[in-house]
Amino acid sequence: MQNGITSAETPKPSRTLGLCLGLAAGLAFAVPVQAEEPDISWGKELFADNCVECHTVPHDEDWFRDRAEAGKMDSYESLRTMVQGCANNFNAPWFDEEVDAVTAWLNQKYYDFE
Repeated sequence: MQNGITSAETPKPSRTLGLCLGLAAGLAFAVPVQAEEPDISWGKELFADNCVECHTVPHDEDWFRDRAEAGKMDSYESLRTMVQGCANNFNAPWFDEEVDAVTAWLNQKYYDFE
């Protein structure tokens, strides 16, 4: 016992080094997670099941096209924010994947943002 520390409590440099090296090796071989592409057909279904009641008149196809052509929606992110806002406003219990799917479908059909 030295300075009130028993030998069982003293750090072992070789064990600590081994743990650090093992962690570093694990991180080096970790594969980054790629976000999956949104399922556009699912977005179309979600829109039909949850949104079409409000988005038929005056929000019909012409309305969406006019809005897209007029630049009222200026980016993919602003479109996603609008979809999320609608989901929140109408208490749709959507996860991010559902918002992403509807956003992707609207983008493909009307907006064509990059």
